[in-house]
Amino acid sequence: MHPSSTEAATNPHVAVTVACVALFTDMLVYGILIPVLPLLPAVAEAGASATGLLFAAYAAALVIVTPLAGRVVDRHGPRGPLLVAVVGLACACLLFTIGGPYWLLLTARTLQGAAAGLSWVAGLSLIAGTVPLRQRGTYLGLAMSMVSVGVLAGPPLAGWLARFGGHSAPFLCAIVLLAIDGGLRVAFVRPTPPPDDDPATAMDVLRTPGCRPVVALILFGAAAAAVGLVLVGIGPNYPVIIAGLMCLGVAIALLVVPAGALIGVQGAIATPPTIGGAYSLYNLAYAGGLVLGPAATILARLPSRFAVMPG
Repeated sequence: MHPSSTEAATNPHVAVTVACVALFTDMLVYGILIPVLPLLPAVAEAGASATGLLFAAYAAALVIVTPLAGRVVDRHGPRGPLLVAVVGLACACLLFTIGGPYWLLLTARTLQGAAAGLSWVAGLSLIAGTVPLRQRGTYLGLAMSMVSVGVLAGPPLAGWLARFGGHSAPFLCAIVLLAIDGGLRVAFVRPTPPPDDDPATAMDVLRTPGCRPVVALILFGAAAAAVGLVLVGIGPNYPVIIAGLMCLGVAIALLVVPAGALIGVQGAIATPPTIGGAYSLYNLAYAGGLVLGPAATILARLPSRFAVMPG
């Protein structure tokens, strides 16, 4: 995708606002599901392994859709993927509102992961394609801060709404927010003419000199952020919770945000240039970190669990 074509169609400040709202809404729904999903009757009846499968379905769909999203963004611009993503996420919320059976929740979770893959790649590409390089790090940092706000605000909001309105209340609230989000995407993200050349892919960006350390940085930063979220969730006391928040803050501020700007540069110097491919690679590394972070935390806690087991 040629940045100049997007720049002419979509105002940079509007693009940043739309991307920030998109990322916030996406991660708010993700955060809402953290306390609510295991408590749904269909999930509770299916057992703990069924809960794990639901969370794995999100990650699997995210990984599968992300490369396709990068290709579509490069060929047709971010508007289409952003619109499809918000519709998909709204449908997922409607399915979660129903609350079962289990296969329906699994379908909803998969749909949520697919929507996230579209929304993240298109939203970050929208910023990279409209904001000048000297300001890109600042605005990508703002967008990533919305990710943190969304995922941290989701669980307490879900608990408060579920207490007064039942398990469906958090998802109905999310649907209202998605309607506002979708309106912004329709109104302010302009269509982008397709490029004349054949856009590159995420693997072409990965072969660009200097790209592998950036990807490693994103992977490590996402893993550190995931560890922070796990510590916040399981922390029995304030020191553990504070450590989790510090881990999350450092990962976002010092690792993920600079790497987000750098991966856009790598996409720009790839042959041929590809913003969508760059941010699909970013999303894949980020998703990998989200999987590895909690897994590492669980493995680290296993020795202490076995130590207290009788016999």
